Amino acid sequence: MEIENNIESLLFRYLRGTVSDVEISDVECWINASSENQKILEQICVLDHGNEALKCMRKAKPFHSLDKAKQKIRKNRMLRFVTWTQRVAAVLFIPLLCVALYYARHQEEPNRDQPQMVTVSTAPGVVTTVVLPDSTKVWLNANSRIEYPTYFNGNIREVAITGEVYFAVAKDREKTFFVNVNNVFKLKATGTEFCVEAYPSAPTFSTTLVEGSVEMVHISDPVKSLLTLNPGEQSVWDTKRKTIDVMNVNAMAFTSWKEGKIIFKNTPITEIASALGKRYNARFIISPRLKGYCFTGTFTNLQLVQILEHFKISSNIRYEIKGLDLNPDGTINNTIVELK
Repeated sequence: MEIENNIESLLFRYLRGTVSDVEISDVECWINASSENQKILEQICVLDHGNEALKCMRKAKPFHSLDKAKQKIRKNRMLRFVTWTQRVAAVLFIPLLCVALYYARHQEEPNRDQPQMVTVSTAPGVVTTVVLPDSTKVWLNANSRIEYPTYFNGNIREVAITGEVYFAVAKDREKTFFVNVNNVFKLKATGTEFCVEAYPSAPTFSTTLVEGSVEMVHISDPVKSLLTLNPGEQSVWDTKRKTIDVMNVNAMAFTSWKEGKIIFKNTPITEIASALGKRYNARFIISPRLKGYCFTGTFTNLQLVQILEHFKISSNIRYEIKGLDLNPDGTINNTIVELK
């Protein structure tokens, strides 16, 4: 009978390992006496966990009044009422925890709807590789920039670029890939490889398709198609006349820069100077006598001086490095080279 009267207190101490050997024997005999006793032990175990949770949450304001009640109860030695409040707290703990987790989750979800934007820029004379969150691989030529989100939300993938950028777009039929080109037009592609050259100061913007399909769409209405390119085709947008021309080209000649190659095939000297200028951060002064000159050749991972020496030997083109063009802060803007 004495055990029955003190069983709750004894079971709490039994669970915490603060009972004597004699009490352990008494408790285990009581537990084995019936399945009902085993259920009571399980309930006491739950209450004990609730009690420990209450201790961890003592500093929370909702339990401030409960702490005062406990102090008053201790003074009045109302042990049964204390046990009852512990049971209530244990029962309420799980619902309160669920509510807290629900609100925490819904407070984080708005942030997931607003991914952070990442901007990658390349310095003059530098080529950089970037992998987007969807595994699309991107190469940036010199003086180029790409802006993209930390993850693609919804049913579209959109990035913004300036300069010269090569895309190997990861296939995802459910999320169309868009490239915003200088806020002038957009390119729509899925599982496609193509190169865009769109320096803000250039008179034309070009798109060269290597494989797959690229659709040029209106900047404010992606459904409105301007044209569709096929592999080996290049579109040229005239920034002043707002017109588009499409031609067949050797795509390798316009995309080999990402592999460290420079390919010229009967290329005019002005275009050669432009390509070398981007690659080596140089500004060329071309003699009038070279007007109409074209060159064919391939260079791989060579220094600018080595290429100029090749021109000198094979084409009798003389060159002179005039010096450096400096920015107002004293940093190097580019190297000045005269061809004559």
